[in-house]
Amino acid sequence: MKYQISLIVGDRWRDGHGMSETVMIQSSHSSSDILSAISLARKCIPFLTDLCSNYGDCRIANDDYLRLKELGISMGSFCLENDSQILDPDDYINMYLSIIESHLPGFSYKKVKSEEVPLGGYGLFE
Repeated sequence: MKYQISLIVGDRWRDGHGMSETVMIQSSHSSSDILSAISLARKCIPFLTDLCSNYGDCRIANDDYLRLKELGISMGSFCLENDSQILDPDDYINMYLSIIESHLPGFSYKKVKSEEVPLGGYGLFE
C-alpha cells in the first residue's frame, strides 16, 4: 500500500487532558482523500461531528448506533448503559475506518505496528 498514515484520537494537541492514542495504517489512499471522505460522511451523518468531542464523552446514543449499523458501518459490540453505547479508542477508530470504507471507493488499509527508538532528551522539556 502506498501511504503510511497515523490516525489520532483524543487530545492530539495535548492542551486539555493530554491523552491520545495513535494507530498507524498503511492505506491505499492519501490522508487528504481520507479527510475528504470523513468530511462527506459528517455531512451525511451530522451527529459524527460532535461524537465523543467533550471530556468524558465516550458514548454514542442507541439511536445513532443503530443508524450507523443500518448504513452498514461496522460497529462491533459495545457495552449498553443508560440508552447509549460506550466507546473506547479502538471502537472509535474501527468505526471511523468503516465509515471511510463506505465513503471512499477503493479504500483499503492494514493496521501496522510502529516501532519506537528512544533517543533520550528528557531534559529538553520543562
